[in-house]
Amino acid sequence: MMNTDLCSRIILPYCPSYQSARQIFNRSIQKCPSSIIYCRNDDDAAQAVCYGASQKQEIRVRSGGHNYEGYCIGNGKMTVDTSPLKGIQLDSTGTLKIGGGVSNRELYHFLKQYGYPFPSGTCPTVNAVGLTQGGGWGHSSRMYGLACDSLVEAELIDASGRLITASEESHPDLFWALRGGGGGNFGVVTSLSYRLTPVVSHVTYVDIEYSRIDDLTALRFFQTWQAWTTGNEIRFAVLLSGKPPKLTLQFTRLLKRFGLQDDSRMQTFQTARLCRSSVSSRPERRVPPMLPWHSTPWAAKSEL
Repeated sequence: MMNTDLCSRIILPYCPSYQSARQIFNRSIQKCPSSIIYCRNDDDAAQAVCYGASQKQEIRVRSGGHNYEGYCIGNGKMTVDTSPLKGIQLDSTGTLKIGGGVSNRELYHFLKQYGYPFPSGTCPTVNAVGLTQGGGWGHSSRMYGLACDSLVEAELIDASGRLITASEESHPDLFWALRGGGGGNFGVVTSLSYRLTPVVSHVTYVDIEYSRIDDLTALRFFQTWQAWTTGNEIRFAVLLSGKPPKLTLQFTRLLKRFGLQDDSRMQTFQTARLCRSSVSSRPERRVPPMLPWHSTPWAAKSEL
């Protein structure tokens, strides 16, 4: 008889959930790993790494499964999956610690209740830990830098199964590499800690869609935007998508609780409309309910 508890943590090709478990975000990637091991804590990750080494198996590390090239999975390779590590902690100094399985949606949902912005990604299902290891661009990056710029500490399992804490003071070379070197290259990251930026009072998200536009108009629009944001205007970040005859502009404005005020440049930009557009302002977006946190060694909590 199949051990259902074992098959919920270690997925093998004959397990009922194997086909769904091996699928990553990019469905053009169809690879069949020898096993998928879901890690619930540091010990699980360490044991998985040691077992793979003893069996001379190549290891792939998966957190959110959003790598476009599918490097988190491979044919005949062992996949170490950190998605069950959903813990989030926030202390009174503004230091945030997240587990290796926390997504952007879960991170934003948690921080929203305290008013903290975070320069993570735009896709809600992307894993925040994997994103940070690749640098981490987001809508607030012009104001707060990349996600990796806020990183202060990382915990990971190395190739020998040891738990290592990397920071500016401990293993500084490894810490440097983790901030942009790519996920899964240096070990199995089980948690990251960040120093948060100051609380903000307002965040405005705007979509502008130009549905009938040619190449020259698209170029003029981009040049207008670049000219407007040149200098000290760092509150806005932009994401351009599509191609003529359609162009979509998404931008986010961050207002600090004190200090920054609106100026005439916003009116200047609004009057520089190049063709008909539809504009929608969404100061707040509803987020789906969070997953339960009781399944992790350190549940979501805050000292604030």
